[in-house]
Amino acid sequence: MESHLLAGIHTPIEEYKSMGQPVFVKREDLAYGDPYPPLAKMRGIVALMKKQKELGQNLIGIYDTRISKSGWGVAAAAQVLEMQCVVYQARGKGMPEPSQIDTARQLGAEIVFLPGGMTSLAYQRAKKDMLGRGGFMIPVGLVSTEAVCAVGEEAATIGEKFFGGSLVISVGSAITLSGVILGLPELPEIYGISCGMSPKRQMGRVAKLLNEIGCEKRWSNKVNFVESGYGYYDREDCETPFPCSPYYDKKAWKWMEDHISDLPQPILFWNIGV
Repeated sequence: MESHLLAGIHTPIEEYKSMGQPVFVKREDLAYGDPYPPLAKMRGIVALMKKQKELGQNLIGIYDTRISKSGWGVAAAAQVLEMQCVVYQARGKGMPEPSQIDTARQLGAEIVFLPGGMTSLAYQRAKKDMLGRGGFMIPVGLVSTEAVCAVGEEAATIGEKFFGGSLVISVGSAITLSGVILGLPELPEIYGISCGMSPKRQMGRVAKLLNEIGCEKRWSNKVNFVESGYGYYDREDCETPFPCSPYYDKKAWKWMEDHISDLPQPILFWNIGV
């Protein structure tokens, strides 16, 4: 096992211009290098998989959507940890195979395609199969306190320069947002831009996870959950001065540009992945 491949880096904060105003970008897409995808979720994936390995588990399963790179990430971590990996994905008739699925396959993962349909049903099919094999199934959306705490450790490094401003972040399963709230020594005004899940559901998930961790920080009056109007599979192709995902971060970047004159300075944009 090459342990150095399991250690993420302390990612930089880069300064750019948007609509003539300075915007600072936390490049969490750079948290891990090859063989991993450029994805902040790798912090949580590695933390959760290391725990399972320590518990004696050698088989891991992940349900992945066609626009996610989590399956690639789990396959890469499984190779380093010397674990077996199964990547499950719902695939409608005639749909092409996403390139990241082939990357996961090349890293040694077994690929199991499921009939297209509701994510919740497909995940339950995948989980049943994985548990039947005696393995561990990663929760859908990587919803776990291990993942939240891993993000929190990096968020704790943010300097006080940003505490009186704004933080803009795309929100899917709300794991990264929960970790940011947990780790920041002091909360700026946070704007969580939904990538598909309802803001009400996201707020409930943040509350549940932080409660499980025992976080007593007062946060609800500092976090604004924003309905973006995008569906999960909708793209946003606005230009950004750094690489980011059209399904996640670009939705938040576009919202930020549309509202930048109303946001307290300095603005910190939390980039999750490409």
